[in-house]
Amino acid sequence: MGRSGKGSAICTIKYLFLIFNVIIWVLGCGVFAVGIWMQANRDSFSVVLPTYSFLTAASLVIIAGTITLVIGFVGCCGAIAENKCMMVVYFIFVLIIFGLEVAATALILSYQNDIKTAIKEEMLYSLEYSSDSSVHSQKREGIVRLIDTIQTDLQCCGVNNYTDWYGVGDQSKQVRSSCCVDPFPGCEKSQSFLWRPKGCMEEIEYLFSKNMHYIGIAGLCVAVVQILMMAACIMLFCNMRDRSKY
Repeated sequence: MGRSGKGSAICTIKYLFLIFNVIIWVLGCGVFAVGIWMQANRDSFSVVLPTYSFLTAASLVIIAGTITLVIGFVGCCGAIAENKCMMVVYFIFVLIIFGLEVAATALILSYQNDIKTAIKEEMLYSLEYSSDSSVHSQKREGIVRLIDTIQTDLQCCGVNNYTDWYGVGDQSKQVRSSCCVDPFPGCEKSQSFLWRPKGCMEEIEYLFSKNMHYIGIAGLCVAVVQILMMAACIMLFCNMRDRSKY
């Protein structure tokens, strides 16, 4: 390939790299804004894992938005200014995130049974948490709404089954009204045959297994894009170094 052909190819890569990172930056701004909105309305977005209360939906969205925003910004500035330092920082950021994704995937696959057990224990605790009078009322109401939404949408009751609700708070043998197959006033205190028999953990596992191929495809696409961006970053960096010799 001649010098003009090489220059044209590098120019194309540069603009594709720039366009992609502008999209990433805009996406990061949008995700960050959604996270701030969720944080401002945090009573409606509680957690299912009370022990790890810092892992709220709002905080995770804010962190993801911030990281995405910073990466997109550094990539845009590095490409426009043709700044080697920024390109190195961009490459390191993407490489670290890629490495963390690979490590997280390996850990999840290696310890999936332990993770499943820990999540189940946390979900059982969340039932107690939702009825704990010592917890702030807004947090309690938030997690109650979340549990009701999960039980209604997944058509399940409790974590293992409806007996998980027995003895929660001041309740005896009763459940949440969201457990009822056909809700009516007082159905949560009636007979168990009127309640959904399946636990939510089973339904969540089924939901993940049913959509596992979509999750896998999405993860593979993200990995391919990250590798392409790192390759483009290296090519642009090397071109900057070659040009500096003249």
